[in-house]
Amino acid sequence: MSSRPALLLPCLALAMRAADFAGEWNFDPERSRLDWLPAAPAALLKIETSGARVRCTACGQGGWDFATDGSKSVLAKAGVHTSIVTKWEGSALMINAIVSGPANYVIGDRWKLSRDGNALTILRQVQRGASESESTLVYRRAGTEAPAPRETAPGPEPARAPETAARPAAKAEPREFVLPPGTRIPMRLTGPVSTKTAHEGDRVYLETTFPIQADGVFVVPPGSQVIATVRFAERPGKVKGKGELMFWYDSIVLPNGVTKSLRVRLAGVEPGRGAVEDEGKIRGNSGKGSDAAKVGQTTSAGAGVGSAVGAATGRYGTGVAAGAAAGAAAGLARVFGGRGPDLELRKGETMEVVLEEPLRFIADEAGSGARP
Repeated sequence: MSSRPALLLPCLALAMRAADFAGEWNFDPERSRLDWLPAAPAALLKIETSGARVRCTACGQGGWDFATDGSKSVLAKAGVHTSIVTKWEGSALMINAIVSGPANYVIGDRWKLSRDGNALTILRQVQRGASESESTLVYRRAGTEAPAPRETAPGPEPARAPETAARPAAKAEPREFVLPPGTRIPMRLTGPVSTKTAHEGDRVYLETTFPIQADGVFVVPPGSQVIATVRFAERPGKVKGKGELMFWYDSIVLPNGVTKSLRVRLAGVEPGRGAVEDEGKIRGNSGKGSDAAKVGQTTSAGAGVGSAVGAATGRYGTGVAAGAAAGAAAGLARVFGGRGPDLELRKGETMEVVLEEPLRFIADEAGSGARP
C-alpha cells in the first residue's frame, strides 16, 4: 500500500487549521487592551488562506502573507525587511516577525479563535531594544455580534463578614526564574558569516544548542533563536593578514514566542576559527604559514631556473644565487600583493556567550516549564 496519503495528512491538517482564520474581522476596541504598537490596530482584517499559506490584509495598512508550516517567509517593502516564522501550539498559531528598517523590533503574535469561531484574539508582544510591550487585540467575525453579558437572577444578599474576620490572602506574585550573570549560553549559526561579504548592521541569526535551567526548571530550551547584528567587519589587509568580526547580541526568542533582550559577551567560537579578544571581537587566523610556503616555492623554482642558466654559461654557482634571489622577490610580491585569508564562520558552527546582566522569566514565560 502506498504511503503517499499518509504523508499528506500533516499538510492537510495544517491547511484546515489555517482555513479556520479565513474571513473578514472587525476590531472590537471594548474587549481589546493596547500597549505600545508600531501601528494602530486595523479596523478591518481580511484573511485569506490557500493550503498552508495565509494572506492577511489590514485596512489602510497593506497586506502580508506567510506560511503556517514552520518555514520562513520574507517580506521586503519600502525599505523594511520582515522575516516571519510560525508554529502551531495546539489550535493557536504562533507568529514571530523580525522587522528591520528605519525601526528595528520583534513582534510575537499568538492567534487564537473562540470555540464558536467568531472571535479572533491576538496576544501581541513587541520587543524594541530593552523595552517590551504586550497588547491584546480582539476581532469579531464580520456579520456576528458580540455575546451580551450573561444576566443572573438576584440572589440573597450575602451575609456581611464580621469586622474581626480574617481578610482574604493577597494574590500571590507569579514565580520568577532568573539566569544570573556568568551563565553560559552555547549556540550555533543558522547561516554563514564572512568578512568577505558582511557589513556593519547586517543581521545574524543563531539558535541555542543546549537547555538552560534556572532553579531546576528549563527556561531556555534548545532551538531558541538568538538575533545579533554585525557591529564590525574588516577584511584582512595586504600586510595585516587577519580578518575581524564583532557582533551585538540583541535578543533571544523562545520557541513559545517570548522575546527577551540580551546583555552578553562573546566567550568562544568554533575551534580553529580564530581568537576572541576581550571586547568580544573575533580575530581570524593569519596566513603566515602559507605566506612562507609561497616564498619558499618561488625561491626554489628560481634557483632551479638559475642553475640551468648557469650551467649553460659556465657560471653554475652564480646562476643558482641569482635565480634564488629572483624567486624570493617573486614570492614576496605574491605575499604582499594579495590579502590574507578571510574570516569565515560557516553555518552550524558553534560559539558561546556569557550573560553580563540577569535574564528574568516569570512562570508563564519560561520555555518549557519542565524540570530536568
